[in-house]
Amino acid sequence: MIYWTKTGHYFSFDGTNTFLKGVNICPTPTDRGWDTMWINYDSVAIGEKLAYLGTDYLSDVNVIRTMMDVPNGSIEPQRLYDNFDDFLEKAKGYGVYVILNLLAWTLPDTTSVTGSKGNISATEAWDRIYHFIDRFKNDNRILAWQLRNEWMNAVQSDAGGFSLITANHVDKITPWLKSLYDNIKAIDSNHLVSTGGNTPELWQKAALATNEAISDYNDFIELHVYPSGAGTKPPRQYMQSTRSISIPYLKQYLFNKGLNLADMPFTIGETGLETISNGEAEQYKWGSELVKYMSWEDIQGLFWWSLQDQKSSIKFGLLDNNGNKREVYNWYKNWQINLVREEQADGK
Repeated sequence: MIYWTKTGHYFSFDGTNTFLKGVNICPTPTDRGWDTMWINYDSVAIGEKLAYLGTDYLSDVNVIRTMMDVPNGSIEPQRLYDNFDDFLEKAKGYGVYVILNLLAWTLPDTTSVTGSKGNISATEAWDRIYHFIDRFKNDNRILAWQLRNEWMNAVQSDAGGFSLITANHVDKITPWLKSLYDNIKAIDSNHLVSTGGNTPELWQKAALATNEAISDYNDFIELHVYPSGAGTKPPRQYMQSTRSISIPYLKQYLFNKGLNLADMPFTIGETGLETISNGEAEQYKWGSELVKYMSWEDIQGLFWWSLQDQKSSIKFGLLDNNGNKREVYNWYKNWQINLVREEQADGK
């Protein structure tokens, strides 16, 4: 059986280096959250959503990125297996592979996973994660596992709540992530594993505040890049004018910390611009400019957030919740063509 691998700083499938062009599949307004998306899993609705990846739609998208809280005590493990298996099979029907984030927002501590997660013990939470990995370890419909979404944005307090990350917290969470990475790799040697995405600034904090080498718990590095407060400033100008979110600065920093950049693929796992505050034209402009920037910085994957709007009040989607195509949709469908045209127009 053939699985995705990395070859140097490229992703590879069956010996061919392949760029990851992806979309994030997130809960709809009726799902409300990642928990209910899988608890109230609607096979027909998921099928209708993934149909946008078929012929005459986004047919060159080759990867879906989505999330789950695997150790959720509110759903029986077998039902979770069945729902995910159905999701994988529908994606496969369009020639699309899946990256699954195992812990959307859960961070099991040493005692329990509380609240909406069903009040299960930490021991049971870890058992559920490792049994889940074991169940799908030989499934080549999966490209990679991710450990936790935006893992540096929050750490769990003793009270079970969350507080914003600081450099003082990083030395606690990175050994936790490395342990999880090692345990998953011991079960599943077939799939790539990464921690999950963060901004370049937070990756830098991780490298600064811990002795754990980033390459020891990541097969690839995923960046989340949103132009918060950037207005219509082009991505290259926006990122390079602010050192803390500059990809070139981050790469140089990690290189100085001992990371072999030639053996580490980089992706932009989330990016987008909401239409409420910026309008469809600016959403399109951000995306088309970002592609140029990525080619200069040798980024090997792009995942738009998201295929459809996540909430009725937050409009990042290529499609609205009625399936209507936004201006950015047609650009993303044909962005390779647009890139060539734009470079020619620039005289490059």
